[in-house]
Amino acid sequence: PIAASLENTFNADASYLVCIKTAIIGHMQGYAPQVSVEFARKTLSHLQVVSLLLDRWFHRPETARPVRLLDGVAVMKTLGIPPGPKVGELLAALQEAQGEGKVRTREDALRYLRSL
Repeated sequence: PIAASLENTFNADASYLVCIKTAIIGHMQGYAPQVSVEFARKTLSHLQVVSLLLDRWFHRPETARPVRLLDGVAVMKTLGIPPGPKVGELLAALQEAQGEGKVRTREDALRYLRSL
């Protein structure tokens, strides 16, 4: 518990220090103070997004990298379409829907493909 607490404190402090550094560099480059502060604000926002994505990648792989429920053959058979780029596009859309939690089972996947 104490190690996790220390890690969280360090990560939060490190983010703020990166933002301060960004603002100082912006100021040293001759930007107006308001612009430098905006650079720092955007940096903090980007760090939070990256942190969220990394957390999902390492701690929730089922949403970051879901196991493929169907393959290209199943897509072609279900929709009656020939091989081609469309199959890859449909598989990518299906994987995105899985990551968003809209599709969880093979039956969900088949229903989702038919709805496209």
